[in-house]
Amino acid sequence: MKINKTNNGNAAEPNASAGSESIPTFRRFEKTRRTKLIMKTSIVTAGLFAAVLTNQAQRCLAADETAKAEANGPERPVRDVAQGTGSVLLKFSNVAPGASVSFPIPKAGVPIHISVVALSTNGGVQTPSSIMYATICQDPGNYTLSWVGTNNDGSMQVGTTLPSGSSPVISAICGGSCPTVIDTLSVNSALSLQLTHSSATSIIPATYVVLMEY
Repeated sequence: MKINKTNNGNAAEPNASAGSESIPTFRRFEKTRRTKLIMKTSIVTAGLFAAVLTNQAQRCLAADETAKAEANGPERPVRDVAQGTGSVLLKFSNVAPGASVSFPIPKAGVPIHISVVALSTNGGVQTPSSIMYATICQDPGNYTLSWVGTNNDGSMQVGTTLPSGSSPVISAICGGSCPTVIDTLSVNSALSLQLTHSSATSIIPATYVVLMEY
């Protein structure tokens, strides 16, 4: 340390000018170092953030491409559940021989089970049974009607309204055994059915009870 002497021989205070000059220099160096460190940290953080965004964008793009591929792929079957079930009960009385009665199909696009009983009107017994039934379906896509019918003697018949000219009879009640037909359930139109009481095999009126379930 440099000691200055005064004119009177006493020691003067130490010269602090060199140390005071080094302190601002150190502070400037430290500030510069911190600034560079902050800049490096900011650059690293920005790089990480950009990488995360790029990764997320790639995932979204891949998901979008997958969705497009699935949409353009083979068409998958779609299950469309028909809403609601129900039943319809009808009764037709005093149907004269040779006459017919018609009724609408209650629902399209679903299988419908139809049971028909010809009640006795004179105390007689219809053999081998007085019941005929069928399962039908009216296709709303082409307005055709398909069926599987069972006659009162257990014999069966199937059909559809296409091709045209097909027999419209769905099921029958026969006397003794078919084909001695007394009553028939047949197609009236694409949206309705009819019951016919034969005048060739009966001279008394008929009474029908019809149950449709779907």
